[in-house]
Amino acid sequence: MKNKIIVLLSGGMDSSCLIYWLNNNGYSPIALFIDYGQKSRDKEYQAAKAISKSLGISLVKKSFRFKNNNGLLKDNIKNYYYPNRNLLLLTLASIYARENNIFSLAIGLHKSREYPDCSLQFVKAVEKAIFFSLGSRQIIYAPFIKLNKVGVYTIGVKLKVPYKSTFSCYESNKRHCMKCPSCKDRGLLLSKNVKI
Repeated sequence: MKNKIIVLLSGGMDSSCLIYWLNNNGYSPIALFIDYGQKSRDKEYQAAKAISKSLGISLVKKSFRFKNNNGLLKDNIKNYYYPNRNLLLLTLASIYARENNIFSLAIGLHKSREYPDCSLQFVKAVEKAIFFSLGSRQIIYAPFIKLNKVGVYTIGVKLKVPYKSTFSCYESNKRHCMKCPSCKDRGLLLSKNVKI
């Protein structure tokens, strides 16, 4: 029997590649979508459902909202940065895992941008905090942590991830704005500029 693992699936390119990778590498992924008030949550959820369906996996949806605030910060240093987003997502995933007697979590972090919550040190710190909080160990898998965006995309192409079903935009809940950093990355990767 495959090892069960909770996968944070946003419906974006990285998490979609991650769930395909886990499914192809001996795991039994359980897709978890978290609505934390992000602008693009409806389109993200539709994309997450499409990715889950393509693998024959059911999708669990959980909600956590900041009152009157989607949490998004825009500044010149870390454009479109959600403070503590990955910490929040992993915490909620950890609670869901504990409720279902599962001891592994997975998140599609990579090193393309120098965000403080996209590092191996961050992952290890959260693992330690979960241990002290729950009194039991949960392993956090971040297999792409040393790869850049192109590296993750390349793996997804080889695994036949249906990237056109994914959604990655910070500004819109209807269609890709093609102006935010996520959309620019997506446009570059889906163009002929990236050779596989």
